[in-house]
Amino acid sequence: HTTGRPLIYTKWYNGNPDNFNNEDCVEVTVYHQKALYMNDNQCERERQAICQYREPTMHESVKFAVPLNQNENCMLRILAEAFAQAADNCNSCTQHTLQPTS
Repeated sequence: HTTGRPLIYTKWYNGNPDNFNNEDCVEVTVYHQKALYMNDNQCERERQAICQYREPTMHESVKFAVPLNQNENCMLRILAEAFAQAADNCNSCTQHTLQPTS
C-alpha cells in the first residue's frame, strides 16, 4: 500500500549485483520457490512492475446473535442476512486492480 516512503529492499541473490553484460537494472525474483531476491539484469528485458496501492479500509466485524428459541426458518434467515452483510463488507474493500501512484 502507499506509504510515501521509498522502497528499501536489499536482499541480493548470491554474487549480485555483478554487472554481467552491463546489467544496469534491478529485478526482484523468487529463487528456489523460497524467497524474494534482487538481481541485476539488462534493462531491455521486460518485467512486471512493483506498484503501491491504497490500503483497503477495514470495516468493523459483523456482529449477530441467533436466538435459540426461534424456529429453524427464522434462524436460517438471520444467518443468511448476516452472511450477506459480511459479503458486502468484504466486497467493498477488495482491491481488484493495482494502479501505480505518483
